[in-house]
Amino acid sequence: MLNVFSRPKSAVAAVPAVPAATARDASSDAILVNRIAAGDKLAMQALFAGHQTPVYRWLLRFVRDETLAEDILSEVFLDVWRQAGRFEGRSSVSTWLMSIARFKALSARRRRALTQQTTRKQPCKRRTVASFCAKH
Repeated sequence: MLNVFSRPKSAVAAVPAVPAATARDASSDAILVNRIAAGDKLAMQALFAGHQTPVYRWLLRFVRDETLAEDILSEVFLDVWRQAGRFEGRSSVSTWLMSIARFKALSARRRRALTQQTTRKQPCKRRTVASFCAKH
């Protein structure tokens, strides 16, 4: 007799266990963002706890400065707090967070490059003791 309720072993091996957990995490993240939009501070803490490490590590690799990466991380989650109501759900929450982080990191890189250019263009006005004494 054929048992229609049993799966072939090859089909069991082909079913990945991770996507189910990922889908569950994604839906809980979306719920957290909805709660953040309503002003729920605990939801913000939970989202931060779940995503701060991967976002920080990516920022650190991108900007190569620990202090700057920490500052940008704070800005990212401040934007999440302010703009949670604008999250449309067209992507996962983690993708949304990384896009905010990427934009902020690129802006920080541009500012740093402009600052370095401006510093290089200004002539160095060093005064030696002899030149100072000759004028005074």
